[in-house]
Amino acid sequence: MLPGSKPELVGLTQPADPSKLAALVAKAGHGLVTRTVGGWTAIADSTSALDALTNATTTLAQDSTYVEATSRLAGDALVRAYANGTEAQQLLGSLRGTTPSMPAKLEWASADVVAGSDGLKLEAFAQTTAPAPAVYSAQLPSEIPSGALVVVDFQANGDASVPSSLSKLPKQLQELLATLRPALGGETGIYVSAGLPPTVTLVTHPADPQAAYTAIDGAVASLASKGGIFSVIKPPLPYAVVDGALVVSTSTGGIQGYSSSGDKLSSDPVFEEAEQASGLAPGQTNGFVYVNLKDALPLVQAFGPMAGITVPSGLDALQTFTAFGGSSGRLTTGTVFLEIK
Repeated sequence: MLPGSKPELVGLTQPADPSKLAALVAKAGHGLVTRTVGGWTAIADSTSALDALTNATTTLAQDSTYVEATSRLAGDALVRAYANGTEAQQLLGSLRGTTPSMPAKLEWASADVVAGSDGLKLEAFAQTTAPAPAVYSAQLPSEIPSGALVVVDFQANGDASVPSSLSKLPKQLQELLATLRPALGGETGIYVSAGLPPTVTLVTHPADPQAAYTAIDGAVASLASKGGIFSVIKPPLPYAVVDGALVVSTSTGGIQGYSSSGDKLSSDPVFEEAEQASGLAPGQTNGFVYVNLKDALPLVQAFGPMAGITVPSGLDALQTFTAFGGSSGRLTTGTVFLEIK
C-alpha cells in the first residue's frame, strides 16, 4: 500500500505462467493494469501507482522503521506483515471518516505465521510512543480444576464500557458485558468444565463480593429470561467466596471443584503441553485464552446441534488453541497458537 491522500494498492508476484495471470487480470476488469518491474509482475488499478514503484529511489529494506519492526519476524515464516504506524492510523481514519482514538500513537506493527512440527503460530508485535500495559502473574491456573475445556484469564478494572472490538457481538451479550464488567475486579477467569451440560464458572476479585454477585446473578437471569442458548441457565446461581475470590458457577459442582484440593490446571498434562508448545508464560502475561480442542470438539459435535451449533467432522488432528499477550517497555506482543498432531 503506497502512502498518499488516496492510498493505492500494488500487488507483486512472479507467475509460473504469465499468460494465465494476464488472462485473470483481464477477466477481473476494474481497470487493473500490470507492468514488469525488476523481474516481478506488478498489478494495480492505476498507472500512477506503477510509476511510483518503477521510479522509487529507495526501498523498504532501507527504511529504519521497517527494519526495526521486522527484525523479530521469523525468516522461514509462511506469512510476514508490516504496517507503518502513522500511515496505518491515517488509513483507518480515512476509511472510518474519523481519526481513530488510541491511547498512544502507534509507531509500527508487524506479524508473521510460522509452521512448526507441532502446529501453526501467529505472532504479532506493536510499538507505541507510550509504555505498554504492564504484565501480571496469573495465579488462577493453580486454582482452576484440572481438565478445564476452556479458560479465559484477564485483569478486570471495573470499567463499564464495552470495547469497540466487541461491538459486533449480539446486543444481548453486549448488555451482559456492560453489566458484568463493573462487578469484576483483579485477576478474573472464566472457565468451562466438561459435563452435560458443561459447567461455566467465573472467578474474580471484586472489592465487594456480595454486591458483585448480586449484579452478576441479575445480569445472567435477565439474559436467561430472553430465551436462546442461555435459557438452560437457572438463576439464582451458586456462589462462594474462597480466599477473597468470588466464585460464581452454573452448578454447585463448579463451586466444589474450585474449592477442592484436587489436581489443578497448572498440572494438567494437556495444558502443560500447550504452554510449552505455544510459549505461554502465565507468570508474565497480559491475559490468555486456552481451549482443549481435543476433548471439547467431540462434545460440541455431539451435543452442539441441540443448541443450533454445527461443527464439521475431520478435525481430529486439532489438539489445543492458545492465545496470549505480553509487553515490555513500549512493545506489546500477541501470540496465537494452534496445536496440531
